[in-house]
Amino acid sequence: LRRVLRREARRLERRHSGGGPSWFDRLGGAPERRERLGPTEQHERRQIAKSLEGKLRDSGALFEAQILLRCQAPDRDRAKQAMQGLLGAFETLTEQNWLRVAGWPLVSLEFLGSDIPLRRGRFDRRFETGLHRPARRAILTARELAGFLKPPTVSCRLENVARSGPLLYPPPATLPSFDAKEESSKGLIPLGKVSGESGERIVGVAVADTFFSYVTGRSRYGKTETAIVQFAHLVRSGHGGLFLDPHGDALERLRPYLTETEVARRVVEIDLGPGAGDSQPGWNLFELRGATGAEAEARVDAVVDAFASALEWGERSTRAINLTTQAAAALAFVSRVLEPELAPTIFQLPTLLSNPKWRKATLPFLPAAARAFWTDRFPLLSEEAITPLTNLVDRLRHSSPTSALLGQSQSTYRVREAMDEGLIVLVCPGMGSTRERMIANLFLFDLLHAARRRAELPPAARRPFWVFLDEVQTYDGAASGNLAGLLEQSAKFGLRAVVLNQNPDRLRPQTLAALATNRSHLLATALDYHAAARVSREWGGRTSPDALTGLERFRFVAQVTHGGELSKPFALGGIRIEDALGPGAPQDVAKLERAARDSGRRRTVEKALGHLETLDERILAELRRKAEGGEGGHSPDESPDGDEGGGSLRIPRRPA
Repeated sequence: LRRVLRREARRLERRHSGGGPSWFDRLGGAPERRERLGPTEQHERRQIAKSLEGKLRDSGALFEAQILLRCQAPDRDRAKQAMQGLLGAFETLTEQNWLRVAGWPLVSLEFLGSDIPLRRGRFDRRFETGLHRPARRAILTARELAGFLKPPTVSCRLENVARSGPLLYPPPATLPSFDAKEESSKGLIPLGKVSGESGERIVGVAVADTFFSYVTGRSRYGKTETAIVQFAHLVRSGHGGLFLDPHGDALERLRPYLTETEVARRVVEIDLGPGAGDSQPGWNLFELRGATGAEAEARVDAVVDAFASALEWGERSTRAINLTTQAAAALAFVSRVLEPELAPTIFQLPTLLSNPKWRKATLPFLPAAARAFWTDRFPLLSEEAITPLTNLVDRLRHSSPTSALLGQSQSTYRVREAMDEGLIVLVCPGMGSTRERMIANLFLFDLLHAARRRAELPPAARRPFWVFLDEVQTYDGAASGNLAGLLEQSAKFGLRAVVLNQNPDRLRPQTLAALATNRSHLLATALDYHAAARVSREWGGRTSPDALTGLERFRFVAQVTHGGELSKPFALGGIRIEDALGPGAPQDVAKLERAARDSGRRRTVEKALGHLETLDERILAELRRKAEGGEGGHSPDESPDGDEGGGSLRIPRRPA
């Protein structure tokens, strides 16, 4: 292009200096014009040609440009006035490099430029798409073009732009927009708001790119609201999930969005907060009639992990952990030989530990190693050894809603059923005391161990199940790192987790390392400097801690997995559930209660407590009956005082 312009400049110079006719001269159209030019005009033309040659010699890169101007106003007259002002601003460029408007201004008539019907469509197409098709060839040098380039703004997506304040990258340009009304958005998880050329929009990340998400930051800065939006959209799209909310406020926000008939029939609500109703589902971890040995072991591990986390048992608490394991395993063995309506519950743990007659009745149904513990080593323990376990169970027994939930022999809520059938489980265990932490831990570790049992299914049959854990430090009390290990292993079995807490420093190092290693998305609101520095290191130092310490409310810095790759940290605005999913249906919340009542999953507190009151005696009678009928394994001789003694054991013949 530069060579073409130089050739034209030399030809223009020859034409006006008598250096030879051009093609236009030879056609006869130019000699008359040249004869009419005086010496002064010829000199000016030669000067123009020389200046053009000098400009092209030192110009650097050359560009063919199009400049599109469009004015918008509430009425057409104001738009015309604005356009005339813009055109006037370009008059300064008409001296040597003639920049001319495409069109003809007619006196007292419309401007016949790109507004005429035949040209306006092409103009709009170029304006919207960036199509480069100028009305005439307009050559600009790099220095001349720089004045027309758009300066960087807050919506600029380029990474090579210097920005004031902490370094934050623009969001990925291909991050999809989220619209709950669009069918394509069912495969997305709403994330937040980003700003662009056309204003703010809600964006999402693909469900297929999401395994674990970690959200951290100050209270009342939008973490839980984001989780509410994501959970509601996922379960309304057909996924199953469990939302564990210690406070109960999130469940209040969720209920109006779960009232559709197809959604409401999948809801299982377990509310143990201050507003607990007069009925509860049944949930018995020791309902194991017909269960395999592996399933029984998973339930025992869940109970032990829950106690260890709630009571913060460390490496030195081996006696307490072993005692809990032996007691839970004994109940599991007993449950497998009893009818479902007599299955022991967690409230039979103190009975087993403190009632010699009851404990003796269980011995025929235990394997040799377990019997050796109860007959040889357990009598050597001090009376205080059982206190941590029995005290916590007694505290659970003191709450009527909790007793109604955990004291029913036959379960109406089973976590494996919830995962495989895509149920929606809303859990409010309450917040504050060790009792509430214990219930929350029972739910979580039952879920994690049940997920591992899905290894028996082919990978394609492991239906994804989403668990949202608010205040995750509540479940991270065990020093053994059980939560970290289970989170690392459960993804392959279809479990997807969204974990929230206020400060990453409150998590145990191995748990935080597991989340950081396996996370798909990391979102952070405002943090103190120490926690912000830790999160910034997870981003590879691409943004400074100052970017997090000074965040406003409902603003996030996020790094997400998009298209299989981690993005760079970018700014993200929080969203409310009304923004993403529209208004809910609070007037239809009563449908949830009716659906729960009609499902048969709930029983009255009075009936559940009546069942629990006599359960110890009925189990004892049934165990004795089975032992006398030869249905048990080994049976110890009774001592004269009715307690188990140190005498020998007789081994009766097993029935054929």
